[in-house]
Order: sequence, then C-alpha cells, then structure tokens
Amino acid sequence: MKKLLSAATSLCMAASLLSVLPATVSAADSTKALTIGAYAQSGSAYASQGSNVIISADDIAAGDVKVPCAVYLSEGTADCETLAIPITINSSNSDVKNVKFDLIDPTKPYFSENKTVTSAKGETLTTKNAIVFAAGLDEMGDYAPTGITNLTIAENQESAGAKNYYIGYGQTFPRGYSWTGSKSDDYPVFVFDVTFPKGTSAGDYTIDFCNYEKDAKKNPALLLEAESGRYANLNDLSNLKLNPMKITVGGGNTQPSTGDIVLDFGSYTANAGEKVNVEVKLKSGADKEVGSYDVKFKLDAPLELTAFGSSSAAYGGAAVESNNYGGAAVESNKETCQASFICLDQNSDPLKGTEGEAVFKFAVTVPSNATSGQYHIGIASAEIFKGGKNSDMWTYSTVNGIINVTGGAKPMIGDLNRDGKVDARDASLTLAFVADITNDPSKVTDTDMWVDDVNRDGKITPVDASIILRYYADLQADFTGSFTDYLVQVIKVDSSKLQ
Repeated sequence: MKKLLSAATSLCMAASLLSVLPATVSAADSTKALTIGAYAQSGSAYASQGSNVIISADDIAAGDVKVPCAVYLSEGTADCETLAIPITINSSNSDVKNVKFDLIDPTKPYFSENKTVTSAKGETLTTKNAIVFAAGLDEMGDYAPTGITNLTIAENQESAGAKNYYIGYGQTFPRGYSWTGSKSDDYPVFVFDVTFPKGTSAGDYTIDFCNYEKDAKKNPALLLEAESGRYANLNDLSNLKLNPMKITVGGGNTQPSTGDIVLDFGSYTANAGEKVNVEVKLKSGADKEVGSYDVKFKLDAPLELTAFGSSSAAYGGAAVESNNYGGAAVESNKETCQASFICLDQNSDPLKGTEGEAVFKFAVTVPSNATSGQYHIGIASAEIFKGGKNSDMWTYSTVNGIINVTGGAKPMIGDLNRDGKVDARDASLTLAFVADITNDPSKVTDTDMWVDDVNRDGKITPVDASIILRYYADLQADFTGSFTDYLVQVIKVDSSKLQ
C-alpha cells in the first residue's frame, strides 16, 4: 500500500514552520498569547473554571447568572506599545442575543471592599478596582493602572462582524510598563462581566476574538504592537495565539430529580500535571438521619485519586476511613477506591447532615500527559445506611463532577478509552456512546466530537465505529500508519479537519 505523508509528520512540519519568526519580530518574544477566561480574582463561583465555565440548569432556572470574565496576556517580554483587542459572543442558540456584556473601566471601583496585593516590585497595592496586569502606585501613593485606555461596548458591531454584544478594548503605553505580578498573566488586561438572563436556553456560548481586517490595507483589528514588530493572527502574521472561552449553560451540575440524598461533586479546572482538591458536598438531604456512608468512587482515565480527607465536615467531623489501592480509581481499571465512615452521636444515634458542607474530600491528580478536555468524576456505587436498628438504606443521586483539563495535547482521534491506541475496544465504546446520546444529544461535548467523529461529518454514528474496526483489521494486515494516516489515505478525510 502506498503511504502518503503522515498526519503526524505534517503536523510537526506545520509546527516548525510556525516557529519561524516574521522578520519584523525580535527574538525577545517569538509569540504572545491572549486568553479569555473566568476572572480568577473575582471571588465568584466560576473564578476557578478558566476558559471552560459551566452554568448549571438549576442556577439558570433560578435567576440571572453573572460570570466575571477577563482577557489575559501571556508574554515573556513587557514591550507592547499598543493593544487592540475586540471580542464578542456567539452561539447557535438564538438566546445569545439576550446575553449582555459589561466592560469594567480599570480606573473605576469593581469590588465593594478593598483588595490588597503586593506587586512584583514590592509595592503594596490597595484598591477596589479590578487589578490589571500593568499597574502600580502613582506619585500620591494610590493604585493606578499603567497606560491610556480606550473602551468601547455595544450591543453589536457590524464593522467587526459582531452580531451580538461587542467589546473593543484599546490601550497604549507611552512610557512603557512593568507587570503587576511575577508573570504577565497573573492579572488580566481587562475585566468584563457576562450576564445570562434567567431561562437562557441550554447550550454552548463562545466568547471569541473579532479577528478581521479593519481597513483596505489589510491591517488586523486584533493587534499587539511593540517596537520590534507586530503580533497578530491574520494574513501573514501568526505569532499571536488566541484562546477563546466557552460557557456551557445547563451542563454539568443539574439537580437530579430522584434520591433522598444528593451529592454534588462540583466543577474544576486544572492544567495537565496539576492536582485538584475535590469536595463532594451534601446538596440536599440534610434532614435525613444517616448512620454510615460506604462509597466507591470512579474517575475518567487517566485521572488518579491520590489522597482522601480524614473527616466529613457535613456530618460533624466524622472520621473517614479510606481504602486506596495504588491511587487507581478509573473506569478501565479493576482496582477500586473506597471511603466510608460512621456518623453516630454519643448515644449511637444517626446524625443529620449540613447542607453545603463536604461529605468527602479527595485529591485528584491530572497526569502530565493528560490531553485537554472534560473528565468526569462520580460514584460507581454507594450504600448510605439509615442507622440504628434500621439496616435500610437511603436512596441517593449525584451531580457528577467535571474537571476541565487545559494545557494538554489534543486527545487522540478514535481513542475513546484513552489508552494510547485505536482498536476494537474503541469501536465498541463508540457504539455504546451512540446509543447513549440517541436519547440525550446534549451529552455530546466538543471533546467527544473531536475524538468520536472520526470521519468528520459533523455527527457521531455507527459509521465511525465501523471505520475504527476497518482500521484495526487493516492494521493486522498490511497497514502500518497511524489512525489519522488511515483517515486521510483510506477514508479520504480532509487532513485539515484532523489538526
């Protein structure tokens, strides 16, 4: 069989080409990056969720939901003279028209109380403002953002191709600047609030950059300018990495309709190689008297459960006993990870819990080789006894947790069980997933589409499973390439859709 240039090889070639700098950019910063995400210093419920925020169905049904957001600049050299950053929000849902932006003036108060931080220069900054990436003390010793800003906010901006809410942020630094923190992205360039009205329909809403030519000379509207050259991601410039933000409404944390006791695992964001401290909170059922918990947890591979908290805050600090087999608690591993505790008072009577407190705490380690995407954490099985002479058990349900992993590589196409290869097991899992999503298409995430839609026809069907099986069979015969090679050479998938 004649082999074409492999997808892996072409990706490497593309990466090496991108690493060649335009002549107008100095070696100080070959690239810079802009990232839209949750405002980390906001103190909101979404502050730790990074660029993948989930608004639960319960919250959006209860009232308007405000998500504090920000744009962060990652650079190695503080040398920008001008920033021009336009953004908007898009979605296939018509309700996107009702989503509102509020641009926060960096010179005006944002918080109701003062915040105090120590800058990289050792200055003590005390302010009610949202502290930005380039700031310090003025001549009077007060907090002051560096540079001159030009702020624009509108319900749409036709010239930018923005049909929905739009922000145009401009900033110049006539006297230069230094970072507030030790890194440029310790604090945001600017902050904005995004408000979803009560009842906003479920789906994905993407906050993205408006990247277009602003004039006949093909100058990019989205641009960072330094003395050494321009940073953009348009036409002949590809030295500015752009990371948009996705807010999922009605995903992840939805209130189960059944169960005497409801346990909520929460949502988290982590980089590959980091540890996440998970708190399994008592969402409802605080009025139920419980004698003991015995729970077996499960996590998507390759996450590892590596440590347990020693007590249960929801049940008066009852001591938790854990049975941790080598940190393995993944669906693909036969080993299990269990935790249990008895919650009785001094008279050996069962206890009522405290809603909102943690029933269990445990640490999840994200391996350094984990790919970017959503991973689930939850319960494989549980026994929650009523206690005393009554050996009956309470029914339970869970709000399964989500860990959004960023900073990793893209998952391998076709590798559903994340074991590093594409084989018959992945075909079987594809068929099972097709059956699962037939009744609930909302379960399909962007990561699912990347991994499971192998023929890139925009849907996940049994055809994708059959392609995986064909590849596995041909691999046993005479095909020696990767699965992406097979998709390009045999299935004739456009290689650009696999990058």
